[in-house]
Amino acid sequence: MEILSLEKHQVISSLTLAELEVVVTQLVQRVLSTERESFMPIQCKQEVPFDSTATPFWQIVLDNSNQVSEEIWDSIPEDASENLDAYLYGN
Repeated sequence: MEILSLEKHQVISSLTLAELEVVVTQLVQRVLSTERESFMPIQCKQEVPFDSTATPFWQIVLDNSNQVSEEIWDSIPEDASENLDAYLYGN
């Protein structure tokens, strides 16, 4: 089954598991084969060479989070990520 063979009236819920697997696989392959630049707005496209000596983003986050005291971490509510707007804006 090709993605394009799906009719407008067909819905995902009407597909068998095997058909759904084919559709998802084809979608993933299509996305992976599309150039990354095509997803970026024109103003974001820049020809910046890769700097292999730059500190990875995850390392920067880890280094900064390690500088936060346990007292501060303990003061963050357990549901902060789920209710961020409520904590920031009082909604």
